[in-house]
Amino acid sequence: HSKFVGSCFAGKGVISIDEQDKARKKREQQDVAELKAKVISEYLNLVSGPDITLSENTTVLPDGRTAVVESRFAAETVQELADQLSASLSGEKDAHDRAILNQFHKIRDEKESADLQQREMSLIASESIQGEVVAGGTRVLRSKKDVDEYISRMQALMLKPAGNTPSREISNDEIGQYKSDR
Repeated sequence: HSKFVGSCFAGKGVISIDEQDKARKKREQQDVAELKAKVISEYLNLVSGPDITLSENTTVLPDGRTAVVESRFAAETVQELADQLSASLSGEKDAHDRAILNQFHKIRDEKESADLQQREMSLIASESIQGEVVAGGTRVLRSKKDVDEYISRMQALMLKPAGNTPSREISNDEIGQYKSDR
């Protein structure tokens, strides 16, 4: 045993073990870096999708999506750039502005159409109710008289004794007395 214990404290043995540990850690770090690179590469290929052949009016956006460009304008001279800036500052609409405006109008028209359809359905539903029982047993009471009658019936039901005793009419004085006792 003493030879083994002595060899552990020898300089060469300790250095050798340290070198093996360092080499193992370096391999592990390289493996992790390769795995990260592989995952990122797969993700980027997934996001950008398969390679497609681009026509002359198609361009690839920075995030990997493609877009069809109707027309391109690149100012080649200072005068063209000045004209483009002047038009922009004066409020002239370019192709991009017109596309945005068209989309805005389309969304607004769809919303107005949906609102109109909702109003029509609501009107049809309210015309068909006419005091009838609707979903959930809800009653539509059209006048104060209907409301007062409904409240008096409900109060009478609350004052009704429990059990199978025959019911009787309850006067307004009894209802008033019941309310004052509470």
